[in-house]
Amino acid sequence: MQCAAATSRCGAIGDSKLTIGTNGQAGVQQESGSCWARSAAAEALDESIHLLDWSYIGYHLLVNLLTVDAVNYTLELTLCPDVLLACCDPLNVAVISLPAGLGPCGWLVGHTLAYFHAAFAWAGRGWRRHATLLACQLLWFFFEMLTFAHVLAWERLVFYDGAAGTHNVTTTTPSLFHADAGHPCASRPYFSTWIPIWQDFPYNCLGQLLGWAAAHWVARERRERRLL
Repeated sequence: MQCAAATSRCGAIGDSKLTIGTNGQAGVQQESGSCWARSAAAEALDESIHLLDWSYIGYHLLVNLLTVDAVNYTLELTLCPDVLLACCDPLNVAVISLPAGLGPCGWLVGHTLAYFHAAFAWAGRGWRRHATLLACQLLWFFFEMLTFAHVLAWERLVFYDGAAGTHNVTTTTPSLFHADAGHPCASRPYFSTWIPIWQDFPYNCLGQLLGWAAAHWVARERRERRLL
């Protein structure tokens, strides 16, 4: 499809100029080849965009946003008033300690379960839907980070110890890999339960992979039962 579309766009240009002399033909062929490459790249980008299910991506972002708001605001109003939520959140306690901060906690396990459900119940064995889920992971990460960056800035200003608590609220940006100096409970998996961490991705991918494997296993079992 890409080659055909690119040829239809660029072939006429090259053909119309091939009547130029021998020296001119080389230049025309180079121009036509450059046009074909640009058109093929545009076609590839267009197909990649249409490969994804953008309605599901919008649904995914909305559900995640509402879930984070509901859980965090409920905890702030009940169990964790007037304290840094990351230090009080019962879902932000590592069950076991693993290298690189990969120890499981309630939030990370929740990520695995959520992506397992999405992969099994929605994506199934369809590779395009699984590509959409991978896009959801990336888009949610940056969407959450940018949407709640002001909350992290406020937490730094109010709850961090010493000079670290004097960050300017309007210029503070999230740290993706570790808690900043002055954090009152830096050993917790999330330095802010409003902000994503890179450890989300291994747990997300684990859930998606398990969901894909489960979908294939169920399909195989159903096929074997039909053959009995």
